[in-house]
Amino acid sequence: AIRAAGLSVYGVARSVLKAGVVFVVLVFILGESVAPVAEQKGQTLRKESITDKQAVQSTSGLWLKYEDFFIQTGSILGENDILGLKIFRFDGNRLVEIVKAESARRNNEGWMLNGVQKLTIEPRSLKQEKLAEEQWPNLIAKKLFEVLRVNPDEMAARDLSEYIDYLQENELESGQYRLAFWNRFMIPLSSLVMLLLALPFVFGSQ
Repeated sequence: AIRAAGLSVYGVARSVLKAGVVFVVLVFILGESVAPVAEQKGQTLRKESITDKQAVQSTSGLWLKYEDFFIQTGSILGENDILGLKIFRFDGNRLVEIVKAESARRNNEGWMLNGVQKLTIEPRSLKQEKLAEEQWPNLIAKKLFEVLRVNPDEMAARDLSEYIDYLQENELESGQYRLAFWNRFMIPLSSLVMLLLALPFVFGSQ
């Protein structure tokens, strides 16, 4: 009926693509706003269940306990990396040290902290120091780290972009994160291709 009304095949394709673009934009917006929040909520419930409350997600970030440390971190990413962390070390019930680090990377000796600021709390004084990097033998148990780390496919494009920049600045492998980043755009666009591939079935022999 559409062809009999004088609309060309290209006209039909244009109409289909217009509707497809609206659909793709809507899916992309949902994928970058609603989906990450819902995924984060689901992962939080899963992590709390698996770690038996050793790790708790709050508005200030992810909190976890290991030995005599309480650790607050923004993100646990990849196989070996933590971004934006604070470490509170206690001696019994007394807070004795606060350590802030821009990032931490696991190595054969434990953890290498980068961009470190330390505040040592002594009975009658405070001691501050800044270090470019510092090696820690223990920080997070390996099994707990694997549960808490974020899958690249579950990250928003903005977060992926920031983490890719961090990896490249530190000359670290970023392949899987660049792949996840570009998939954010290529998968919705592939939907438009699928719409065009469906057109021959509409027109049959024509």
